[in-house]
Amino acid sequence: MTQHSTLKIVLCQAECLNRTLVKHAHAMLLDAHLPKTLWGEAVMHAVWMCAREAHWLGFDAQSKGYRIYWPETKAMAVERDLITPTMRGHHPPLPP
Repeated sequence: MTQHSTLKIVLCQAECLNRTLVKHAHAMLLDAHLPKTLWGEAVMHAVWMCAREAHWLGFDAQSKGYRIYWPETKAMAVERDLITPTMRGHHPPLPP
């Protein structure tokens, strides 16, 4: 791989990430009925959401939620609403 093609790949990845963040921010502003003047805040929140890493531990036995481990805080939590990169717009079913 030449240095020229490596630069092209990096620029393409950066462009794709920026497009994704702007789309997330736009969707959040539309959904919350907020003005476009808050786009900077929405982009910062989109970056924060994309940077969070969690590990799925399974279903919670006592509630309709998911057990999640957050390595950043070294804490386990029960979460109800999750969105993963592979979900593409739909939520997984909650346990019975």
